[in-house]
Amino acid sequence: MKQFFFISCKQATFLLSKKEEGKLTWMQWWRLSLHLVLCKVCKLFEIQTNFITHHVAHQQVDASMADTKKQEIAEQLKQL
Repeated sequence: MKQFFFISCKQATFLLSKKEEGKLTWMQWWRLSLHLVLCKVCKLFEIQTNFITHHVAHQQVDASMADTKKQEIAEQLKQL
C-alpha cells in the first residue's frame, strides 16, 4: 500500500517535467503533491524548473539580422 502512495525522487522529477507540459493525470498530480510535501529537495527542483520555464517563456528571441549588419559581415569576409 505504501508504494501506491509514495513515489521515488526519480519518479517525482519525471512527473515535474510532465507537469510543465500539462500532461499529468489526477492520480499522478496527487502522488507528486504528496511527495513534494515530504521531500524538500524535489520541492527545490520544482521551484527551479518553474523559474527556468517562466523566464524562457518570456524571452523574445529575434533571429533576424538587419540588412546593414549583413552587408558589414559580407564586407569583412571579402577583406579576409
